[in-house]
Amino acid sequence: MYLAYSALTLLAFVVVSPYFVYQAIRYKKYIGSLRQRLGYLPISFNVDGEESIWIHAVSVGEALTARALAEDLKARYPRLRLFLSTTTMAGQEVAKRNLRHVDAVFYFPFDWAFIVRRTLDIVRPRVFIMMETEIWPNLLRLCRKRGVKTVMINGRISSRSYPRYRLIRPFFRRVLDDVDRFCMQSEESARRLIDLGANPARVTVTGSLKFDSLEEPAAAGHGRPRERVLRFFRIAPHRAASHDDRPIGRDPEEAQHALAWSAERGRAGQLE
Repeated sequence: MYLAYSALTLLAFVVVSPYFVYQAIRYKKYIGSLRQRLGYLPISFNVDGEESIWIHAVSVGEALTARALAEDLKARYPRLRLFLSTTTMAGQEVAKRNLRHVDAVFYFPFDWAFIVRRTLDIVRPRVFIMMETEIWPNLLRLCRKRGVKTVMINGRISSRSYPRYRLIRPFFRRVLDDVDRFCMQSEESARRLIDLGANPARVTVTGSLKFDSLEEPAAAGHGRPRERVLRFFRIAPHRAASHDDRPIGRDPEEAQHALAWSAERGRAGQLE
């Protein structure tokens, strides 16, 4: 199924490539971002190979919403680098201008396994965070293989996209199984996600971070959406998988800054 998905996305890329070539020649668009989308990040991006938290926000709205979370994550895990990727150029500009707690911003890679591996080798995430419903099968699959925890934040399944997802539910169920935690905006989105195949034990309604992002983040208060999201993170003596996908081991020297998944799943509750 993953091979078919990769083949279909490659075919789609070939079909739309003339448009992007025209835009590149006529308006000089996309040229500067192509290397990063192919997984070739600047040498200076993570020169020491430090572990990180990777947030992906498609465009402007998601990037601004991520601002509400970025400061808190950086404060909690100062020894982990904080990277943010975007898909659009507008999102890239907004992220660089408004997310001062992020160490670096880059373009999201094409979701083909050989490119994703290259990006993961450089970014070295301990956890990958998807803002809203950014589901990329190959990336999630490789994160699972490398022991990288994955979480969807501010997730939603709209009434428009829900029927489309249902058409590919057998494959979609397998993809959702690679996600460790779904923090959804509403009960309805949570129910739709469970119907599509998500494990109910991994689905939590945390509300929307949209209003948290309307002003500069202050200390997270009890009961606010971002605090309900942050409780799924904790510090634990846990070492990330290395570039060659070896199993996660233990390293006492990294105990103070390694990121692990919260054991609070019992508090999360299941939707019925």
